[in-house]
Amino acid sequence: MRPMKIFVVSESFGSRINMNLREVHGYTYGARSIYTLYREGGPFLAGGLIKTDNTAAATKELMLELKRIQTDLGATILYVTHDQTEAMTMASRIGVIEAGRLMQIGTPREIYENPINAHVAARLGQPAINLLPADIFACAPRGAKTIGARTEHLTIARGDGRVSATVRRIEHLGDQSYLHLDLGGQPVVTLADPEARLGAGDIVSLRLNKPLFFDAAGGRVAA
Repeated sequence: MRPMKIFVVSESFGSRINMNLREVHGYTYGARSIYTLYREGGPFLAGGLIKTDNTAAATKELMLELKRIQTDLGATILYVTHDQTEAMTMASRIGVIEAGRLMQIGTPREIYENPINAHVAARLGQPAINLLPADIFACAPRGAKTIGARTEHLTIARGDGRVSATVRRIEHLGDQSYLHLDLGGQPVVTLADPEARLGAGDIVSLRLNKPLFFDAAGGRVAA
């Protein structure tokens, strides 16, 4: 087994790769540096390739380019990041760490859809998963203390229902809107159709569709 290479990215290298403007022989300066590094042997540990001051479009382009490079190389790259979008876009498998312990490893879809605990569930998803007291809804199984409701777990309708919430504000983001709700004093954020024409102060009813459940320690509880 070849030794792990530690890939330390300097500020100057980060600046070059993040420009992502000029190509040399089909690859950006940063891409060529990665190819040169890999020819020395891998697998290797990488981090800090994407700077936070990029535009959203440039960041997305760079993430896709790095994934393409990894695929072309057939390389094993352990990439360290705090950014869930980087992880979901570039990774074949994701490992989620809490307090220095590897909590779960799996494909992006596995981690998102079947998190082992509430901490892992909260690491992925935009907007973030809503962690709510289990007694707000009547569907919680025995042992569940917290309900994890992602936007796809919530069905929203205008008007009062068995469980109702008040619209506090709406973030209009073009093709989608973030709906901020007050559910009995608990904040809830979910996506809404921009054509829904909801406004602050409106009352909506909420219905759950296959949410996640967690016990008092944050561990997963079967539905």
